[in-house]
Amino acid sequence: MTWAPDGRATWEYGDEQRSGTPHVIWRRVGTHAIFSPGPP
Repeated sequence: MTWAPDGRATWEYGDEQRSGTPHVIWRRVGTHAIFSPGPP
């Protein structure tokens, strides 16, 4: 996800916490550098 020239975030869907509502887990939020070295 990108929201600014150097604003980045990675996320994933998790198991529903409330029925019918998507559950998003925010993994990394920051500048482009959040992608290095990457998830394990």
